[in-house]
Amino acid sequence: MLNDEEVKFLADDMVGKLAKWLRILGYDVRYYHSIDDEKLISTANSERRILLTRDSKIADPGRVRQCVFLESDDYRAQLRRVLTLFALKPGRDKIFSRCLICNEKLVEIDRERAKGKVPPFVFETRERFIACEKCNKIYWKGTHNERVEEVLKDILGEDG
Repeated sequence: MLNDEEVKFLADDMVGKLAKWLRILGYDVRYYHSIDDEKLISTANSERRILLTRDSKIADPGRVRQCVFLESDDYRAQLRRVLTLFALKPGRDKIFSRCLICNEKLVEIDRERAKGKVPPFVFETRERFIACEKCNKIYWKGTHNERVEEVLKDILGEDG
């Protein structure tokens, strides 16, 4: 069984919301909004990624090294299944550690570097900023963190 650091996913366009939530939890997830099936399979195999899909034609075990066919179209059920299937334990320290846009690991940046790149109110009220050095997206802790915590409690079955 892979540990949380070793697991890498590739999500097809049918599970985009799942890809986003796995990234929120800090997992390495490549996602293609539009990609040819053969290219998707080839990429999953060559990069040794676990393919996540709802497409039964792609999920053929003879074609993909490792694949999870997701029956549900609900991202919460999909996320619960993937976490359970691979015995993944998302750590609170990993939440929001990857860019939701391009999957790169985020780095803490000097507050002044965020000036003019985030809304003025955010700059004035937040001390810590993290950024993607690939796409230059800047993130900060806000009310979305609380919403993510609530969803995770529901998915992971935690009391709080």
